[in-house]
Amino acid sequence: MKPSDINIDKLKSGDEHEFRLLFDLLYPRMMSVACRFVSEDAAEDVVQEGVFTAVQWLSSTSLTTVLRRTATRLM
Repeated sequence: MKPSDINIDKLKSGDEHEFRLLFDLLYPRMMSVACRFVSEDAAEDVVQEGVFTAVQWLSSTSLTTVLRRTATRLM
């Protein structure tokens, strides 16, 4: 699965299954990056908050752009 396979409209409407798909897709890579800067425990919090915040910010911006902005702000 790729980020482009995620249904943005379902995410915007609060679909928990779609959120879980997105989270499971992104979690390993985001943890890898976050662990470079903070402890593993802190990285888990950063990643969870980052994915949640990114979903809240979705509008006309692409998912990739939103995730990059979110990761930058959380670090």
